Amino acid sequence: MRDLPSRGGFDITETIGLTRWEKAEKQVEPNRFRRFRTFINVVGLALCVDGNVIDDVLPANYTVIRLIEDAFELADAELLRLLPLAFEEFHAALVARDWEESPFVLLGLLLVKAKLGANEQELSLLADQIIEEERTHAGRASGDFLLGCTFFNQLHRTWKKFVAKFVPASTPSLALLRDAIISQPDRPGRR
Repeated sequence: MRDLPSRGGFDITETIGLTRWEKAEKQVEPNRFRRFRTFINVVGLALCVDGNVIDDVLPANYTVIRLIEDAFELADAELLRLLPLAFEEFHAALVARDWEESPFVLLGLLLVKAKLGANEQELSLLADQIIEEERTHAGRASGDFLLGCTFFNQLHRTWKKFVAKFVPASTPSLALLRDAIISQPDRPGRR
């Protein structure tokens, strides 16, 4: 049977949430754990795309950054090739529901495309789109650029680490995006 569950709830999302906080490098088989976490995060993403889960059960920014972290560490070319397609579909679903974490999905898309060697113009257009979309959700949790769009902030340091490593400062919009995110002070995690 290949159908998704008809609705999300604690019973389905518990595993996703619990593995989110585990350190892969502390597992007996780190890569096997990363593949498992990737699988369950993709299930969570699919549940969100289908509208079968409420927004605060599976925060989009947590799902996306863990997928990126695991995919980059695994260096699985096929997984990296598929992530942009999944993120584009995820983003469209979140925008349709006016979900405030939608700019994080675009940022995830930019990070993956940067890792895959996308050209500067494509990355710059994505940066412009992130900056524009962030304005519609700005200040929900704090005044911080992008990171203030959500109360789910326990993985913001991970976002900042990946932005610092993979977002080039080669165009004005990329430099603005990069600097606006990594220059923010670390705040204690709330959720």
